[in-house]
Amino acid sequence: MPDVAVSGCPIVNAAVSMRPLCRPRMRKGNAARGMCTEVPVPGRVVDRMWTEAGYPPLVKEVGSGRPTREQAVPSSPGRRHHVAGARRGASVKDDGGASTRPEKGYMTMDDIDSTHTGKAPGSATRPIVTIGLLDNDPFALAFLERTIGELMDEARVIWKTTSGRDALARCLSPDTAPNVLLTDMSMDELSGPAVCRAIRVKTARVAILAVTSFSLAVYASKAAAAGAQGIVPKAVETPIVEAVRVLAAGGTWPSGATDVAFDTAAAAHARLAGGRTPRRFLLSDREAEAMNLCSRGLDTGRIAADMQVGVSTAKTYLTRAIHKLGVSTRGQAVALWTGAMEDER
Repeated sequence: MPDVAVSGCPIVNAAVSMRPLCRPRMRKGNAARGMCTEVPVPGRVVDRMWTEAGYPPLVKEVGSGRPTREQAVPSSPGRRHHVAGARRGASVKDDGGASTRPEKGYMTMDDIDSTHTGKAPGSATRPIVTIGLLDNDPFALAFLERTIGELMDEARVIWKTTSGRDALARCLSPDTAPNVLLTDMSMDELSGPAVCRAIRVKTARVAILAVTSFSLAVYASKAAAAGAQGIVPKAVETPIVEAVRVLAAGGTWPSGATDVAFDTAAAAHARLAGGRTPRRFLLSDREAEAMNLCSRGLDTGRIAADMQVGVSTAKTYLTRAIHKLGVSTRGQAVALWTGAMEDER
């Protein structure tokens, strides 16, 4: 490689000519991604000599992989440019407070953004939409996470869980509350409508999108009554992505298959926050199924057979339902469940 001469700086000329320039250094962890996060350093040239002579440090040339000092960033003697660690999308600044944008051929954080995200340099960055996922099926969780990751550059799944109670705790915590929660409607521990209502009674901060593998008509009215902002089929990617974007912007998503109207998060919160949550919403789907069968006069053995579970499991569902309904006997639970009791508790 021929010696590099820099007119007007004999000290640096002599140092540079001793050996060719080295390759740019990269921080550990970024090398695999090809991101140059440190200013390239010349072979035996002391960086202080270079910058104090009034020349900026070398910057990696876009596309070439080589350091260059052609088209150098204008500088005044004694000022040092800080390229490494510059804020994303910010101008390069020197110690004197001057703001300087590198000329064409130099990589900035905007250039890195455009290389790795496909966004044009200097374009406005869309805010990140944080997503929480709730489904008792791990495969459904994986599908939803993959769908969002592949089709939504502006979204990020911050957590996923199979537990309704865990999702409820996360949504009510300021540190872990997502912008949008996607929740399945059919779950064993705590039903989807129960999770929706418990969240919406407390806060309007989290938009809720119900997802279901059943017909939308089965859960649309329950989801709307419980404070969700929309419902979509679980296995179809496009409606999920479009609905998440609408909800993140503060809107609602019509089910399409029904005429059920959904409230915004703020309107649903105002509607539900003033009253008590009906106890029937606290039952899981299986507990509700057990109560439906019990209300038809079936004994525990028939209930177990219809639910295709053991007798002890059916008893457990009924015991939990009685406790959640706030009564002490099966007869009281049936009366409350069917609406015969005046006190809905």
